[in-house]
Amino acid sequence: MKNSKISNFILEISQVLLVFLGMYSAVMCGALSIGLTLSRGVLALVSLLAAFLFYGLFTVLETFHHGKLYGMLGITLFFVVTILKFRTVLQKGIVTIINTYLKEFMNYTQTTRTLLSGKGFQNETADVGYCTTLVLCLLSVYLIAVISTCFYRKRRSSVYVAVTILFVIIPFTVGKIGYFSNVITYIFATVAVVGTRFLRFDTTEKRMRQKLSLILAGVGVIAGMISFLVVPPERYESNQNRIIGVRNTALSLTTWSTEDIMTWIREYFNGDRMDYGKVGSKNSVSRPGKTILKIKGDFNTSQGLYLKGYTGEAYDENRWHTIKDDAYLNESAALTIENLSPDGWHVSLRNQIGDKQTTGNDKLWETGKLQIKNLAFGYGNYVIPYYPTSAFSLVGGRSQSLVPGIEYETEYYPMLYNELKNGLIANHYNLAGNEYW
Repeated sequence: MKNSKISNFILEISQVLLVFLGMYSAVMCGALSIGLTLSRGVLALVSLLAAFLFYGLFTVLETFHHGKLYGMLGITLFFVVTILKFRTVLQKGIVTIINTYLKEFMNYTQTTRTLLSGKGFQNETADVGYCTTLVLCLLSVYLIAVISTCFYRKRRSSVYVAVTILFVIIPFTVGKIGYFSNVITYIFATVAVVGTRFLRFDTTEKRMRQKLSLILAGVGVIAGMISFLVVPPERYESNQNRIIGVRNTALSLTTWSTEDIMTWIREYFNGDRMDYGKVGSKNSVSRPGKTILKIKGDFNTSQGLYLKGYTGEAYDENRWHTIKDDAYLNESAALTIENLSPDGWHVSLRNQIGDKQTTGNDKLWETGKLQIKNLAFGYGNYVIPYYPTSAFSLVGGRSQSLVPGIEYETEYYPMLYNELKNGLIANHYNLAGNEYW
């Protein structure tokens, strides 16, 4: 008898923990992906207490006629009063969350959106972290209440999925994915919930449903442990750009013409269209004369367009090998001291030009944008215009787009290279010192 009570207690508690883990991990997927400032400990504690509170409340209310309905009405009324009480704090938190998301969305899509104004809470002195944490706590508590109304006796997994899935999708809209621990936790909690949906109306099989969900949760934990060993969090986080790149590639292909898609597929599976030869030997690099890139944007065809691309690899024994970061950094250390490294020489050049202002060309710093489709230059290889403003970074000598994929957009200075070219032809370095030449 005692063992039976303990077993039943464990089964009941496991259901409460499923609600807590599913909701908390989903919210954290969305919040951390856009870089919100919040207290994780407070959010976790509040969510856990809410899960236990509503488990007890709705377990009792479901025995009354329309008990759960009246319970939700009471909870909603309480939340309305709370919102009115902490109106300015919540307004500041909501505006902060929305604007943070919009900034990430604009950075990812290279579009422009109007941010929400701060009118209405200018005099609010509460910390931003406190405001956002309060908003997320109230939202999580209310959604846990919604899930609890149809989770313990008659389970409707569709309600659970409906209120949690949006938080998991949010990272994808800004070109990111959730953190390893949050994604894994959400997956195994959701599997346990959805896997017991076929018993949702059979109240006599409550214990069977609880046991099955506990078994599924256990399977999820085991799967999570295996994935931890195969793909540890450090490897998962470090390869997020590759995962995102695959997703962005799929999205780009949906907007490409059939001809472009076939070109990309043919070259991707057959190897790069560029036949790379020895480094520094132009004659050994060949291509079939077919289209490799498609470029459109702000540039003058009569003046030309200078592009640069570097795969970050070394040619040895008739094969290309990826350069290790340590080797690259050691080789470029001497140049870095003089600000002439591949990572920073063009930045130093622009800074010197800006300081001296020797050109007198008022159009020199006008910017232009290029949209580049990488049809066959090589998957993961980026070609960028000379003198980009800030759209690309260099890691180990490799040009990398902030938005990985096969189609990307970059901003650059279209007039700068022309000034340098004319000065070089005239044997007069009119923009920078001789150390750059």
